Amino acid sequence: MDEIIPRALTASEIEYMGELLEDLTNLRDSLCSMAAQPPFSLNELDSGYRISAENLLHYLALRRQDIRLLQQRLVTLGFSSLGRSESCVLPTLDVIIRTLSLLLGQSLKADCGETSMITIQDGPRLLLQHSKELLGATPEARNVRIMVTMPTESAQDPSIIRDLLKAGMNCMRINCAHDDPETWLEMINNLQTAKEEFGQSCQIFMDLGGPKIRTGEIEPGPHVVHVRPKRNEYGITVFPARILLVPEGSSAPEISDNQTVFGVPKSFLQKLKRFDEIRLLDARHKSRKWTVVEVSDFGCRVESIKTCYVVPGTPLQLKEKQRPKITAKITSVLKQPGFIVLRQGDRHQPTDIHR
Repeated sequence: MDEIIPRALTASEIEYMGELLEDLTNLRDSLCSMAAQPPFSLNELDSGYRISAENLLHYLALRRQDIRLLQQRLVTLGFSSLGRSESCVLPTLDVIIRTLSLLLGQSLKADCGETSMITIQDGPRLLLQHSKELLGATPEARNVRIMVTMPTESAQDPSIIRDLLKAGMNCMRINCAHDDPETWLEMINNLQTAKEEFGQSCQIFMDLGGPKIRTGEIEPGPHVVHVRPKRNEYGITVFPARILLVPEGSSAPEISDNQTVFGVPKSFLQKLKRFDEIRLLDARHKSRKWTVVEVSDFGCRVESIKTCYVVPGTPLQLKEKQRPKITAKITSVLKQPGFIVLRQGDRHQPTDIHR
């Protein structure tokens, strides 16, 4: 076998590795800094899980970084891309940093704070051990477990859980944001019965509901209707807005898409004929024109080629040269769904609701 003789690094390679080493060191500093400020103390955890909890903090900190470019640079030099470092984040980084430092003939940089409690050898072992404790043993025919969230019906129908267990369910998840303790207990009892029948194991997960934003009934919003035609990408109207005018107080027939219903005095409707023009001043004081396209027993249909905002009381005027001026007002519009606008930094204030 031919002897492999190492060659000296070129100036560009030294510069490339030096920049990579600096970026990796900065990344490590960032992970250590973020992991040092958890919402709890690691000492509060069970001693058997502190090592894994510390590594989890480093892993979460790593996933908050965009390291895609860094990963590509690592791969070009034959290093780990950090893509499988979830079981031992900091030790994996330390190995790469140490190797690069040796290649560049530099002294090893001091670790930021304390060194990680986990090692590259312990990480994968603990991950497998805790996965087994949490999810159960790995099935014989596959390397993954199947978790199924229980529907409410599974509390009253034991066959649902029985069939799922028979089909290979390994973990039964109960969403505690729904149903109640009595329903959850029925689900658990049904699972225990099925486990005894098939002689299979199955873990139970109680997924606790977290804080949620809750509101009461939201009052309908302002009675403002935005009537708008359909336009193409150039802003040109390709389909006019369709409006149905019905006698005030009457129930409107079934309407199609892109159609709005307004109530007007019956006496006004009786004077409308096809091709009549109705002039109005909308809520923005914009002059608009509606064209009557159909007159029927239940009212009349009009079309608008321009956008307009209509509120109760919007005045209408029939353009008629041969007859006296005929006017009316919009008497009713459909109620609009209410909504709440949430802005960054808003705090819960029951009396301060933005619509």
